[in-house]
Amino acid sequence: MAEEKLSNRFGALSNAFNNNRSPLYITVALLFYLVPVVLISLLFINGARENAFDNQFIGLTWIVLVFMPLMLTFGVFIVYRATYATQSPLNAAHTSAHSPDDDPRPEEEKQQWSKVINKAVDWHRFLMPLCLLNMFITLIGGFLLNADISSTGDFWFGAYTLPLVFMNNIQDVSITAENTVGVPSSLFYLGLVGFMFQFLESTRRRYVSRNLVPRFYLISSFRILQVLIGVVAVYLFLQIFITELPRELALLSAFLVGMFPLQILSPVLDSTRARLGMDVSKGLPLTLINGVDSTLESLLQEENIDSVQILATTSIDDMHKRTAIPKAALHNWQRQALLFNVLGTEELIHRFARIGINDFDDLAILITQTGASPAAPGVNFETDFTTAMRIRSDEEAMGADAFWRVLIQVLIREYLQEFPEARQHLPAPASNEVLAFADEPVAASEPVGLNTDYSAG
Repeated sequence: MAEEKLSNRFGALSNAFNNNRSPLYITVALLFYLVPVVLISLLFINGARENAFDNQFIGLTWIVLVFMPLMLTFGVFIVYRATYATQSPLNAAHTSAHSPDDDPRPEEEKQQWSKVINKAVDWHRFLMPLCLLNMFITLIGGFLLNADISSTGDFWFGAYTLPLVFMNNIQDVSITAENTVGVPSSLFYLGLVGFMFQFLESTRRRYVSRNLVPRFYLISSFRILQVLIGVVAVYLFLQIFITELPRELALLSAFLVGMFPLQILSPVLDSTRARLGMDVSKGLPLTLINGVDSTLESLLQEENIDSVQILATTSIDDMHKRTAIPKAALHNWQRQALLFNVLGTEELIHRFARIGINDFDDLAILITQTGASPAAPGVNFETDFTTAMRIRSDEEAMGADAFWRVLIQVLIREYLQEFPEARQHLPAPASNEVLAFADEPVAASEPVGLNTDYSAG
């Protein structure tokens, strides 16, 4: 009985941590940030009393170390949340309605998208990553500054040296210049400056592209630790090859380590794994889907829908229950995902999209045109489609007649599907009319420029 109660308590505690709206989760997240702030503030107050520092200078340092990171993280997120505006019409399902007034349930869909947007930029999702990032910035910056003050009694940035002791004999615990490598704290300062430089630029780019997601702040939190480790590793590596390492080179290397994330090595690592025969296959990203931006992608990923393949095979009703995204949009996304899943690579997806085939329904053009009688010798849909698919660059495609013939057929089908009444208003072509498409004559079965196809009249 006692074991069952204990198990139930642990289960309730685990559920509270898994729910980002629970009071326990919010309290723990805020403590991650508030405890370091209080600790650093007490250290500054104590240092000011012992060394008779100017209170104004102490206050300015506290603002730089605590308040500015807060504004660059929480402040930017608040502005981003207020300005993020993914509108439901961008994700509306294709219907025969020609205006919003003909939509049988526009208000319902608007309300559903409003809920989805509020959930995607809900501050509960961002709270823990933001608190962790500010915790690391405050703790590391405060520790370095307090170490400098303690060792010099003044604000000498970089005066502290981190000793790395290497002892050959466990019984000899003496610390000498022969068995100690000192890492100047100024390297850590420059590493943090480089990190902040790269973080600000990434924040700017993500803000403009509507790509501020919790994962970005969480990754940035751990990248600070990577910067600290990388600074030490690069400094020791340079000392192996340069006996008298110039201070400027050491500081510059620390700044570059902080500015360039380790992710830049990912293409090199993937290429190496591929040459070694190791599996480097990755799922197609959800942002390939028209209507899914990075913010909505992060919302889907929280529900374990993290690739095009999973989106293509998951029940629409199940995804609607888990994400609250309107079923019409999910249906549209899934039709795209089914096609992308079959194509398999981003290059093929781009080539199909280039001729207007963006989802599974667009493949109907292949059924209606393939096998049709050629309108002129050497002109048929199969040949043109194959030619269009083999073209690599967009510039080369723009100059190919086959590409334009295929694209026009797809556009005509899309137009007539959206406006079926247009077909009955088409003027009848003359029986002996011959249309010149590019340099090749094509027998006319439909009016020029609207529904000319490859089949003979």
